[in-house]
Amino acid sequence: MTYNMNLEESVYEKPFQHYELNDPEMYAAARCHANALYDATLAGEHMKLTREQVIAFWDQVAGFQSQDGMLRFIDVDGRELRSYERVDLWYQPTYAAVALGIHAYLRWPELFDEARTAVFSKLLEASLGRHFAGPGHSSCGGFVEVMRMFVRAGLGQFLKEAPEICPVFTKEIQQTFERVASDILCAREEKSSLTEFDFQTCISSALSELLAQYHGFTETVFVYGTLMSGQQANDLLDGSRKAGNFMLRGYQLIDLGAYPTVRETQSVDDAVLGEVWFVTPETLKRLDEYEGYGSLYTRRTVWVDNMEGGVNAQVYYGLGEPEGRVVPLLEQPWNSGEEMVWYAAYGSNLCAERMACYLQGGACPETGISHIGCSDPNLWQDDFARVLRGDVYFANQSGRWNGQGVAFFDPAGKGHVVMRLYKITRAQAREVQEQEGMSPLWYGRTYCLGVETDGLPIITFTSVQRGQQNKPDEAYMNVLCRGIRECQKMNKREAMRYWKSWIPRQRKHKTS
Repeated sequence: MTYNMNLEESVYEKPFQHYELNDPEMYAAARCHANALYDATLAGEHMKLTREQVIAFWDQVAGFQSQDGMLRFIDVDGRELRSYERVDLWYQPTYAAVALGIHAYLRWPELFDEARTAVFSKLLEASLGRHFAGPGHSSCGGFVEVMRMFVRAGLGQFLKEAPEICPVFTKEIQQTFERVASDILCAREEKSSLTEFDFQTCISSALSELLAQYHGFTETVFVYGTLMSGQQANDLLDGSRKAGNFMLRGYQLIDLGAYPTVRETQSVDDAVLGEVWFVTPETLKRLDEYEGYGSLYTRRTVWVDNMEGGVNAQVYYGLGEPEGRVVPLLEQPWNSGEEMVWYAAYGSNLCAERMACYLQGGACPETGISHIGCSDPNLWQDDFARVLRGDVYFANQSGRWNGQGVAFFDPAGKGHVVMRLYKITRAQAREVQEQEGMSPLWYGRTYCLGVETDGLPIITFTSVQRGQQNKPDEAYMNVLCRGIRECQKMNKREAMRYWKSWIPRQRKHKTS
């Protein structure tokens, strides 16, 4: 006997059943059934059900619901299941039924007589068992996923209209969103982000979007021109929620004169700086009218991010091939007049004394070579360390460092690079790059690492072409170690170990 899902059959019409834990075929069928129900609801399929289908599904829930209110596709003592199995086989079907119930209640409240309301109340309370966390390392990601499913079903409106159906559920949700909002603010004050298990997976932006959707701002847009803060059409976004400054990678900003557009290039070196706003469907309609949606501009969904993570957003772009000036990264956001930028150092400029030579002029003690400095000799306004994704490699033959290699940054790398962010003017950043060397084999490539929590872009310089690998000089290594110890809590041995980790080991050849 097989238990495969019938692809022609709606998962909401498939009869519930208690599968056997110790029967491999039944166990696989249970996982298949539970996952199909959850995935369909994540995709919003429950919102397509007819009134009659909802009644049939809800009556099935009433007959299948366990004593504690859950939908258990394998009904055994919880100690017999692993954590992820309880999530898959108990909680996710329960979450799916909750989302369906929220949507159905808002659409057909008359369906919920005393008996169905009692079933719903029990289901809502049962869903609280894990505080909506995913299994293991995916606890935060699972939480965001479940909350997004609930919010899409109409969670915010449901709690306004029917908080009394399950008071403990109402209280838990309200406290949860209050806590999330507070945590985001605290992380921002510390120049950091809330993260998933891996510290590289920042989720503050996703949680901010979730909060906005909970409060009715269900659309997300990325703006880069006249709709931005301080620009002429920003009043169209009155009443909306600004998420902050974000970056759209793989596009160029094209200045058409009175307004800009964007052009896709798919190059990682191209980026557009703008703002993300959470808006209502009504506001999105107003933006469509303003942009000439369908005649002058259209929109598509793109991924935008900053140091707090990323979101999918709608971006407007002109129809046809735009003709205009490409706006360089150091002149963005468009028409903003912003003067400051975060320059990310990853090599010898981790050392404050050496960075000061590039700004104020003077000789580097280790080399005796003088630097001309910048037109504006003021030191940086602020600095702090960040660990960002990428690799460091040593290449070329530097005359300053006895013909040995110097550090370059590879943004495509998968390692973790310690960087020191200096807040300097954009003019200073350009002059630092000129002093470093603008040729393709040196530091002629300007790369945007992202947007900092204060809204300023983070840029660094590296080579366009990867030069020949070359070990660093001992004096250069001493500067590197001193610099990294200034911004990270490392002893001398740890600092040396970090830098040597970027130098490929040479294989020893056996001699006969």
